[in-house]
Amino acid sequence: MTKPDQSDRGKPPADKGDSLVVVVVNGAATVVTFRGNPTLLEIAGRALEQTQNSGQPIENWELRAPDGTPLTDLSVHIKKLELADDAQLFLNLRAGIGG
Repeated sequence: MTKPDQSDRGKPPADKGDSLVVVVVNGAATVVTFRGNPTLLEIAGRALEQTQNSGQPIENWELRAPDGTPLTDLSVHIKKLELADDAQLFLNLRAGIGG
């Protein structure tokens, strides 16, 4: 039996039919796999869970597009963004939160 590679930490196994997006949470990248077309809120929630950032509610986080534009409507479905395969989303605590 082989040991899992530590570099795969935070990367759930992908099945055929799964899609993925890289979310950088406070500087730490995590791969979020999904099926279908979840909302940005669901993607952000999974990214926080995978990086063990549970100390602040989702409302205290800001999600940004690959170009740095804030994504303020988290009810938008991920596929509407038409992200490139190597695109990354960025999730950081809002300014002034977390001390």
